[in-house]
Amino acid sequence: MLQAGRSKTYETVKGSWSIRYGTGDAAGFFGRDTVRFGAPGTDQLVVPGTTFGQAKTIANFFARTHHDGILGLGFTELAKDHVVPPLIRANSLGLLDKPIFTVYYSRNGYIKDVYGGTITYGGLDTINCEEEITVQSVKVQINGFSARNYKTYETWEAISDTGTSLISGLPMVVAKLAERLHAQLNLSYSLYILDCNADAEVTITIAGKDYPITAKNLLVHINQKTCILGLKPRIGASLGPQWILGGPFLREYCNIHDIANKRIGFARPVEN
Repeated sequence: MLQAGRSKTYETVKGSWSIRYGTGDAAGFFGRDTVRFGAPGTDQLVVPGTTFGQAKTIANFFARTHHDGILGLGFTELAKDHVVPPLIRANSLGLLDKPIFTVYYSRNGYIKDVYGGTITYGGLDTINCEEEITVQSVKVQINGFSARNYKTYETWEAISDTGTSLISGLPMVVAKLAERLHAQLNLSYSLYILDCNADAEVTITIAGKDYPITAKNLLVHINQKTCILGLKPRIGASLGPQWILGGPFLREYCNIHDIANKRIGFARPVEN
């Protein structure tokens, strides 16, 4: 945890920032210090001179969580004021073995406070992910969706996002998929609900290759019997990437991010 007043390497940076998330807003100022990836006492990735945002105001949603902040792993052009993100800086300083990082999500179902996955900085996760990797542009091209007897073939742009809990996208397509899976819309939360024992599977076609999302990864437990369908209508989907591949896709497939070439690779987890 940052304690700016006690750090000998901390310095203030001119400027302010504000970000609007789906769960609320945050705003503050910039600072610069050494950022360390990994728990104390482990083989940490140490990135000196990293600029980051410090929050002065946060939404109630963030105040109620136990998190200390959000770690952005995107590109510089996506960051506020084009501040260089910590992992991009680590790569520019030659601190990574390879200019990649691998995201692996563990599947735990209705269990709390357990190991949730691993991010491998500077390499492939050879423990949790299989060797066969299918590589795409970082702007993923979706060619279609299917569920049971419903199929739609159209080209949309998508991104993979560790900050999104569900797969979100065009409301009409999400509604059709949910209908085939017999999920019921909860209007209060704009989420689809169904029995946790439902045989729910959706296949996403990406660059001509099918990527099935099985029920164990597509369904998110509210309790032991009731689940949220991991598909959510996205308001404003026509303004940016039409689809965001969040938690269910990340649990089904390891995501390997190629920083240097702006590509992304997908691989099966070993446990699947």
